[in-house]
Amino acid sequence: MASYEKTLKYDGVHLIVGILIFAIFQGFFRPVLLLYILFALRFLEKWSIWRVIKGVAIVAFIM
Repeated sequence: MASYEKTLKYDGVHLIVGILIFAIFQGFFRPVLLLYILFALRFLEKWSIWRVIKGVAIVAFIM
């Protein structure tokens, strides 16, 4: 159960990171956003990069 709670915690963290990255770079640094996603894909576990992408997608959908 502890690993499940840890997973939920990190899901939320990566969702927030994705939202913040999109909010900061959505106006002018789109290539930087792509580089960030590629960087995260290299260094994070595969499931966590999808949380970052979901955060970006949620903000993109709202805006």
